[in-house]
Amino acid sequence: MNDDDAPTTPEVRDSFDWYDRNQADPMISTADFDRWLAVHDAEVAAGALREAADAWQTGGWANGLPKGADRVALILGMAQGTITWLRARADALVRP
Repeated sequence: MNDDDAPTTPEVRDSFDWYDRNQADPMISTADFDRWLAVHDAEVAAGALREAADAWQTGGWANGLPKGADRVALILGMAQGTITWLRARADALVRP
């Protein structure tokens, strides 16, 4: 299946909703789907923040800066605080 064939989130949710309303004993309710989706979205966001923290920590932020660029020392001085903040925000997204 390529991305063009993948159902959208609203299409999947509508399928859960239809099944929830039309089955005597649905295995997974629409509310269950919504909870799963919220957790999934938080995990994806946390992954993106961790990726940003890793890129910052390994110097990805410096790509494209000319040699001897002003404020590099300031940026380096703030780097660990930024990395710590990104990781803490990621953790907060996935921990109740």
